[in-house]
Amino acid sequence: MTYEEGQALTARWLGQAGLRPGQRVLDVGAGPGNLARLAFQHLGPQGSLVGVDRDEAILAQARAQHADRDARFLSADLDGDLPAELVPDGLGTFDAILGRRVLMYLRDPVATLRRLRPLLRPGGVIFFQELVLADAPPALGLHNRAIGWLRTMLAAEGASSELGASLPGLFLEAGLPAPVVRAEADVAAPGQPDSIADRIRFVLPRLVQVGIPAREIDVDTLADRLRAERDRTGQAWLGDLAVAAWARVP
Repeated sequence: MTYEEGQALTARWLGQAGLRPGQRVLDVGAGPGNLARLAFQHLGPQGSLVGVDRDEAILAQARAQHADRDARFLSADLDGDLPAELVPDGLGTFDAILGRRVLMYLRDPVATLRRLRPLLRPGGVIFFQELVLADAPPALGLHNRAIGWLRTMLAAEGASSELGASLPGLFLEAGLPAPVVRAEADVAAPGQPDSIADRIRFVLPRLVQVGIPAREIDVDTLADRLRAERDRTGQAWLGDLAVAAWARVP
């Protein structure tokens, strides 16, 4: 799926999870504020948001993107204690806690979920979206090489490429209710364009940083080679599975 399709998918799931106008939301692993932008589609002008991320430089992008919103962005290491401003009697509690592709980077996602749980108001929703990188059919050798590049990068960064499959168990282990789970795959079919090469191009500096030579990737010809492989074999890749789980606390 394209970037725009991925954003639309998350926005749809946030609506199904129950985000409503005027609510107060905690955005966990806020990054440059892209998930916050989707949340505000549901929160409207009366909604408010607090975002946390450990990268102060990227938080500056989030602050700039949402300068006209009721939004604050705080620096926090989600593997450790939450900022003092977030604890009850500080910034208070939230109607919803959201995160996308963040638990996959944590040493102990269950511990983080347990620390977040007290910040939800009664009836509040906790929502996380993660991924599963699936293998392509054996005939799609170049596709599997590309998937391998991404897995190598994520592993070097301390991230899991399959955490989406574990989301229901993580919720239960953290003492949360059994979640609603939804999943949708990025489909690369014969005769159709795909987003794999665009994704590889976007993370190319990170791939090179972990030791994958740029000449091996040859990103300028990658899209054509991937499509030619699918057309030649008649095989489709059903991969990069987006998985969302959400639960409403008592």
